[in-house]
Amino acid sequence: FLPPEALGPYSFNDYAYSFRLEQPIYTFGRVSGALDAARQQLSAVKEEVRSVESVVARDVAIAYYDLLLAKRRRAVLESVKASQERQLTQVKDRLALEDATRLDVLNSEVALANLRPQILGAENAMAVSLARLNEVLGRPIDEPLELLDRLELPDPLPFVPGYRVLLEQASRTRPELLAFRYGRRVLEAGQKVTRADTLPEISAAGSIGISSYDVSNLNDPSFRNWNVGVFLRWKLFDGFRTSSAVARLESQVILNRLEETAFRNALAREVERSSGEWRRGLEAVEVAELAVEQALEARRLAEESFQWGAASVLQILEAQRSEQQAELSQAESYYVALTALADVKFLVGLRPDAPLDVVPTVASPTGPAPTEEQQR
Repeated sequence: FLPPEALGPYSFNDYAYSFRLEQPIYTFGRVSGALDAARQQLSAVKEEVRSVESVVARDVAIAYYDLLLAKRRRAVLESVKASQERQLTQVKDRLALEDATRLDVLNSEVALANLRPQILGAENAMAVSLARLNEVLGRPIDEPLELLDRLELPDPLPFVPGYRVLLEQASRTRPELLAFRYGRRVLEAGQKVTRADTLPEISAAGSIGISSYDVSNLNDPSFRNWNVGVFLRWKLFDGFRTSSAVARLESQVILNRLEETAFRNALAREVERSSGEWRRGLEAVEVAELAVEQALEARRLAEESFQWGAASVLQILEAQRSEQQAELSQAESYYVALTALADVKFLVGLRPDAPLDVVPTVASPTGPAPTEEQQR
């Protein structure tokens, strides 16, 4: 029998403080998977940084070659201008001796006047190229630069391997491909951690403190209480949240593989194009050098013939135009070859100033490096 006052409300105060320590003992791969995901994510971030650095280095190289080409064009035009000015002086002297006609003087003056807009265009192109290079370097666009290099191919010429060898090298050193690989490992580690949420977790825990109904007893060790033990925590049902998260990560892994395949296809196309441009540039350089030699010899013969009265001013002007065109074609062929070489290095994951000696001259006997899916 309970008295009526036992069923009424009542209150009391409980004062306590305690310290608790808990340490997981075994998490069925949850902690190790998270650490592995963090390591792979750090590697992926480093490859992303290297990718940005590679793009900047390639842009610097291309902008530098643009400036070298603009400088070379202006130098060729200035050389032709000086030659035509000397030619005009000679024609005027011969006109005074009645050994040339007024038409010869007019032809020389017109040819010299036609050069002025070309020189202005070359100077403007040089200013634009300088601004572009300063922009890539992070400097004021009008900051002056002293170019130490000339627009010419390195000696000896680097050996660019074949298409398959370059693709194999890109599989090892191209930062974007490595980032795809690390990103996929991050997702796979995330799957492992997510699946571990459905598994039990074993941990050890202990606590110690003081509890009393009176505040004055909180300093009394006799009111101390403690506990220690090993605990098993198991989430039996979470409304399919874990399975859906695992499925989402699996779809991201598949998307990662598809994006890598698309990137590899685009990379293969670009490698084929750049290596072809390099070969075409070398052929163009060889032809241009022969054309320059021929144009120089033709101008020399025309000037000698003009001195002896066996050639006209028009023939000299034609020879000078041929020389100008040959030298400009030579500069452009150097530019094509150098930019193609920079592109080849960029596509395989190397800096523009890196030697191609790090690329094997032949592919490995096993062929191109297999993807992770093929290895599995």
